[in-house]
Amino acid sequence: MSITNHKVGIITFTDDRKRIFSQERERYLRSKQDELAELLKENGFIPVDPLKEIRKSSKGWYGIRFNSEVRQCAQILNQAGIECLIIGTWHWSPPQLVLDLVNLTNVPLLLVAEDNTDWAGSVFTSAVGATLLEWGVNRHALTHERSFLSDKVSIIKWVRGVCAAKQMRKSAAILWGGSYAVKMELLQDDIPRLKTFLIRDILSEGQYILIKRSQEILRQKPDRINSFIHWLKKNGTRILYDDKMLNEEILRIQLAYVLAARDRLEELEDEEITGVSIKCQPEIYEEFGVIGCTLPAFLPFSEDSEGKRPIIPT
Repeated sequence: MSITNHKVGIITFTDDRKRIFSQERERYLRSKQDELAELLKENGFIPVDPLKEIRKSSKGWYGIRFNSEVRQCAQILNQAGIECLIIGTWHWSPPQLVLDLVNLTNVPLLLVAEDNTDWAGSVFTSAVGATLLEWGVNRHALTHERSFLSDKVSIIKWVRGVCAAKQMRKSAAILWGGSYAVKMELLQDDIPRLKTFLIRDILSEGQYILIKRSQEILRQKPDRINSFIHWLKKNGTRILYDDKMLNEEILRIQLAYVLAARDRLEELEDEEITGVSIKCQPEIYEEFGVIGCTLPAFLPFSEDSEGKRPIIPT
């Protein structure tokens, strides 16, 4: 699963008091918003910045300061389909404005500040954090995170994490052979529970579907296996046959098994499979004579002998 090209909302607020306008402050807020957007772009995310649309002039007020602007920003962010929201708490603004935006967007939230004594960012961060916790308008208000812009690593880690979680909620996993093996019931999953908060669906199929497809490839499409072996050798793989652990026949069965899994995942493309597991004991290993480890050796990578492939954690 690629955690790139996900949309991240960014927004900046300002002091709403008309008589305390400062062009220097507004320029500072704009520069921080632009810096945050650039950080996201550099790491493969798409920043969604409503201020680009409603603050086209470089003069005058820049940050959000009215309820009507909050509603306008929320509409832009929701229409864009953002997966999380970063609020720049660079300087003081009424915390109620932030609370209203969090209520209208309802996505994971990160407050980012800068340790700059020229502006009241730390005060605003504390006030907003307390407001969100006291008036928890949704779960994201209660579980918001805070960071400094200087700690860019933690910001990107947070964005990657929430985007991955969001992607999981839209996706499915497939369990070939069930969720545990060799009588280790402690590995049994509570699938209905997992579907309530972590993942859209968890599919279960018997391993026989892979065995049957593998046998068909061995009989009807041996050239696919030949191409796979050629691709391995061309890319520097040394294949050592010892007639105990590996011979040419076993290798061909193992590679047919990988290709069968890829074919099945293509058939299930509409399910948006983001992860698979394979039960190798005893059916695959004892009955079919291959090890399940070939799948995690190849499925989590983006290319094989037949071109580009989706990355599937296995």
